[in-house]
Amino acid sequence: MKFFLKILIGFTYYNLFRWTSKKNIVFLFHEISDKPSKYQKKNSLCLSKNNFIKLINYIEEYFHIRDKKKIAITFDDGFLGNFKFAIPYLIKKKIFSISFLNFYPIDLKKPNIDSKIDYFISTKKLKKNLRFKFNEQTIPKNFNQNAKITKYQGKIVSKKTLKKYSKNKFVFYANHLYDHYCVKNLSNKVLKENILKNKRKLSKYKCSLDFFAFPYGNLGEDFTYNQFKLTQKLVKGNIYMSDDKKKFYENKIINRISLTEKDINKYIFWFRVLKFNLSNRGPTFE
Repeated sequence: MKFFLKILIGFTYYNLFRWTSKKNIVFLFHEISDKPSKYQKKNSLCLSKNNFIKLINYIEEYFHIRDKKKIAITFDDGFLGNFKFAIPYLIKKKIFSISFLNFYPIDLKKPNIDSKIDYFISTKKLKKNLRFKFNEQTIPKNFNQNAKITKYQGKIVSKKTLKKYSKNKFVFYANHLYDHYCVKNLSNKVLKENILKNKRKLSKYKCSLDFFAFPYGNLGEDFTYNQFKLTQKLVKGNIYMSDDKKKFYENKIINRISLTEKDINKYIFWFRVLKFNLSNRGPTFE
């Protein structure tokens, strides 16, 4: 019943009121693949190739999607599927994108900390309540099972592939912390170290932007207001979150709609847009 009510609301909004929506909304994707990993499926981080195309068509129909100054399509975490299919598809359509990268798994060819925690919870080696309470000391050293966890997580992009796409004018990279920590659990010192270390890694690519996206992206749950203010001092450009529940009108922060397989119905998509617009009435871009 709830699903059909959303469709009805989305249908009404699309047909009668979509002209009231902002046209410069930013959308977030994680992995685009027809063979997602267990981690990606469990955490709703994946979209099939056909469903990604479907959502891009919805976005392209109404929203500003080819403005280099207001890039609408973003990817978090640096999963390989984005570079094998999604980004080449967007390039063909002359659509700009930003990939927010963690360089720890790219540098060391090891799984990121979130997938490690998730793996050890799924194998009952850690308690479930640690899912978003971890920090740099959470994982015991004897828990290093990188090969198993990498398969569980899914493949991350390589430096070779990053170098290849960095030469394309439609592709940009930006900062997502050095590793995929829940920022709220980090000290200011560790947060600063993670941002600056990742920034140095990104500086090797001409297409890098001094932008930052908070992992998980929920104000209050995943990062604090004080941590946002600290990040502002370290990042010159835009700062991104992904939380359609909270209003946050601070200058320099941009909220995003995170899209998954649950949003592939056209009117569910427009229901999400309506919900986002109602909770984000402040400026979308500077």
